[in-house]
Amino acid sequence: MNSYSLISVIRAMPVNEKRLFRKFLKSPYFTANEDQIKLFDLIVKHKKND
Repeated sequence: MNSYSLISVIRAMPVNEKRLFRKFLKSPYFTANEDQIKLFDLIVKHKKND
């Protein structure tokens, strides 16, 4: 079984998948609080330092 960090999985998503995933997170049916959306936005905006 492979082990991937949440950050690497989100970074590997194409732009359209990120947009759809954010829409999913914003859905009140699946998300209980705003912190999950803030974390996702922070991960997406953070540039990887290579």
